[in-house]
Formats: sequence, C-alpha cells, structure tokens
Amino acid sequence: MILKSKDLYVIHVGVVDNDSLTLKALEALFARFDDIAVAWVDNSGVEAIRRCLDLHQQPDIVLLDMSLTGMSGVEVCRRIRRETSEVPILAMTAFSINQYANAVSLAGAQGIIGKDDMTTLIQSVRRIAQGNMYMDGFENTVTAHIRIMYETSNDRKELSDEESEVMAKLEQGLSTVQISSDLKVSVSTIKKHIERAKQKLGAESLRQALSFWRQSNEHKS
Repeated sequence: MILKSKDLYVIHVGVVDNDSLTLKALEALFARFDDIAVAWVDNSGVEAIRRCLDLHQQPDIVLLDMSLTGMSGVEVCRRIRRETSEVPILAMTAFSINQYANAVSLAGAQGIIGKDDMTTLIQSVRRIAQGNMYMDGFENTVTAHIRIMYETSNDRKELSDEESEVMAKLEQGLSTVQISSDLKVSVSTIKKHIERAKQKLGAESLRQALSFWRQSNEHKS
C-alpha cells in the first residue's frame, strides 16, 4: 500500500478477467474511491501469474475471475499461491459462489464474491488487503502458501536433463528443427520431450510451459 496523504493508504488492486466490459466497469467503480486504485488489469492467467510474482508489479490484492480462457481461475490462483504468500486473492464469479467456493479455497484464495455484489466487493477488498483477513472457510495467505507448497513438493515432477535442455533452447528462440540438429536427435524426439515437459509443468500450451519453466528456474536461482 502507498501512503497517499497523512491518514490514507491506497490499496492497489490487480484485476484479472477476460471480459473487457467487466474490466472497464471495475476500473470505473474503483475510481470512485480515494483509498482504492487499479494497479493493472489483465485478461491472461499466465500474465497475471507473472505480474503477481514480479516484485515491481505485485498488487496489494488480486481480483481473480473464475472463468478465464486458456487456464481456469482456480488454477491461476493455485499457481500464484504456490509461489508466494504476499498477494491476497479474492475470487469473483458471475455464477453461483457455491460453484467455485470449495475449489478456490483449496487453491489458496482468501475469499470469493459475486460480480453483481459491488458493496461486498469493495468491503472485501478493503478487509482482505489491509490486514490479511479472510472469509469464513478460507485460509490466510501464509497458511495456504505453506499447505500448497507441501502438497506440490510431494507430487511435483522434475524435468529430465534432456527436457530441460530442449526448453532452454526453445527459450532462446530455436525451432524444433534447429534443436534437433543441435542435439543430433530426430524432430519427433524433440516434440516428445516438449510434450512431456508440458505435462510435467501442468501447461496447456508451449507458451505456458515456457513461462512456468522460466518461473521455476528463477525461484531456484
């Protein structure tokens, strides 16, 4: 939070939703309050994860829609919480809260609200961001982070040396044909390494796999 005046702190909110109208509506809503400001908006779960793990872009709280394209809101929540306890997460949905409450609680969120309940949204943003509070049935960020780290440490699958080497070369911008030539194996073998790496990283696309692989290496260094 950034001190705005003698007695007022501004809560900086990151908003993740693939509906551009919702993003604009939330920006307009927060603009009405002196103590809340939009740090950034994004329609990509992968980019939201990156922003939340970037110390220069970390918001005081993330508003996370459950119905994202490419990666579910629940999975985005879990990936953020696995890596950090610094960012509280408030899930939001246009559907019944009960549809997602249990899943997003297990994924490490601090609460969930309906998109049509603007009064509760503002109250929840203030409550959760200012004191690491959480709604009934949800954990605080530290407890959730430790639990998810423990769970994933038991079933996390490390990439093989060959898979890691292929990912490194893809990160450098090499094509599968170029990597095949460099490693002196067939293109089909390179593609198999890529598919196994995607599975182990829990990625739905090569772009996601590279993003998760990059984040993993950053945290190891």
